[in-house]
Amino acid sequence: MGSLVAYWFLFIIYTPLLIGFGLLCFRYRRNLLKIQIGVLVFIAIAWFEVLFYAWNFTAYNNLGDNNDAANILGAVFEALKATTIRIVLLLCALGYSITKPTISKLAIAGLVVVSLLYGVVAFVNNFLLVAGYSLSIIVNADGVLLFAYLQGIFNVIYGIWIAVSFYWTMKEIRADKETEKYGLYWRLIILLIVCATVAIVIYIVEAVVQYSGVSDQSFRALWLFTIDWDFFYYAIIVAMAIIWRPSERDIYSFSELPGAGAHEALTPRDKGVELEEDNNGRKNSSESNSV
Repeated sequence: MGSLVAYWFLFIIYTPLLIGFGLLCFRYRRNLLKIQIGVLVFIAIAWFEVLFYAWNFTAYNNLGDNNDAANILGAVFEALKATTIRIVLLLCALGYSITKPTISKLAIAGLVVVSLLYGVVAFVNNFLLVAGYSLSIIVNADGVLLFAYLQGIFNVIYGIWIAVSFYWTMKEIRADKETEKYGLYWRLIILLIVCATVAIVIYIVEAVVQYSGVSDQSFRALWLFTIDWDFFYYAIIVAMAIIWRPSERDIYSFSELPGAGAHEALTPRDKGVELEEDNNGRKNSSESNSV
């Protein structure tokens, strides 16, 4: 019952976020960056996942219907959301479209490889958990433990990469004296620290409950240990939506201008202004030379 209420609540708070960001993308569609389209798709994936789980838990609560296909599909969307949020967060840490219009080919290759591997491991791990308690499949405990460890290793890789990237990006922003972006990154880091701290506390409590045997047999409180990350993800998604929100003149984002450095990158609106000024400058120069 607890998971049912929690997922419907998440659906309710995701819906205005999806609609609002979607309307901003439509309104400023001529100035949209690729990352902003990606954030919109990301929000849509998260919205569909919580709706799917809300519907699935409702069916199970009302009819006792534990649909196998629905559980497998849920594992797919859960892995997809977990992978996507790590990609978007890493792109933000790298300063993509915020301090620089592009990232290196090596970073792109590493991001693709790590994300693909993490996505596969996350799906297998979720599938094994679903298979164990829902599909009546005998699952090897060593296999479950292996993929749980693999997912943990990839999380450590993501965590280190994101932390190091945040450090260098903030160092660059501070050197450029961009106080507004520096404050933005600090607020995001504080949010991540709070989420990580709460998650660690919950893990400790969960471990104590499981190993002490004090958990109630009807699992009335066990759902609290499985829903926490969905709320953490929502908080991070909101932060990403604020950072990359579409507008007439992007506050934080730079356009993907090929060959431009961080200081030379311009928003789509600025490109036209610079082009016009450049043409006028060339015209004036040619007139002076003819005289």
